[in-house]
Amino acid sequence: MPTHSTATPSNGPRHAAPDRGRTEPLTELICGEDLIAEPGAGHRYINRGFILLGLALAHTRGRRLDELAADLWRSLGMTATAYGPLTRSARVAPTEQRLPGGPRLWGLPHDDNAALLGGVAGHAGVFTTPADLAAFATALPSSHANGGDVGRWLADSLQPLAGIEPGLDRGLAWILADEGRVAYHHGFTGTSLYLAPHTGRYLAICTNAVYHHQDNRTRLAPDHMEQVGDLLAERAAREADLGTVRLRQDGVDGALSSWNDFFDCADGIRSIKVQDAIHDMRAHLYRLLDVPGVEELDERASSLG
Repeated sequence: MPTHSTATPSNGPRHAAPDRGRTEPLTELICGEDLIAEPGAGHRYINRGFILLGLALAHTRGRRLDELAADLWRSLGMTATAYGPLTRSARVAPTEQRLPGGPRLWGLPHDDNAALLGGVAGHAGVFTTPADLAAFATALPSSHANGGDVGRWLADSLQPLAGIEPGLDRGLAWILADEGRVAYHHGFTGTSLYLAPHTGRYLAICTNAVYHHQDNRTRLAPDHMEQVGDLLAERAAREADLGTVRLRQDGVDGALSSWNDFFDCADGIRSIKVQDAIHDMRAHLYRLLDVPGVEELDERASSLG
């Protein structure tokens, strides 16, 4: 289920019981449906797998899913994260207007299946803030380095288990890119979290792409991600330029520090700006190969260039 390769139908539980008089538990309704292929035969995003996982977790622990999640979020310092419904306020973004002239969804889960489950589901229904996402993204690599519980989960999650397309695999929930050096996941309403665990870097994106209509998200996402990539490439190039300036003003140690920062920024970014910066940097490094630390830096440049 965490790899989206169960071969269960893709539509959620609101389609699982066409006869409203049925009283079987939701788990039985979902699991009683025919599979569309052999389990493990291929990757296909299916939300009901995580719906089932949420139900199973609550059952085995004997507590509500939102209570279990709240304990985890508190332990990570995520004080503004919660399942809905939430009180309407300036801190909660309204999303789509489903009916002309009607109110927007505000403080309620945008996902129909999560709404059917009272707003608490394994696949959707959580509200958070950029600051809390930053706390989450910081805690994961830290725990990963220290051997903590969520760090061990992250390590297991970074193993490619189901192929999506060339260059992309599914781990445990996360999509893995750049040969496993980057893990990310999207949210339907226009949110994303990207992690580079080995460098400790992350990117949290919080947009409201469904505000005008949920179909807008398919037009907004590619443009938005291209802009984000351009911004990251520009920042990396500035670090490379700073290294050249520091080479003239502060000496080799200052330059090496900035160039190491450049590689941390440029990890996973493919752009002409980054490649040009690497080319210029290697021209400087070639004249400094007898300096301690330069050979290792040149190897990093070679791997990216």
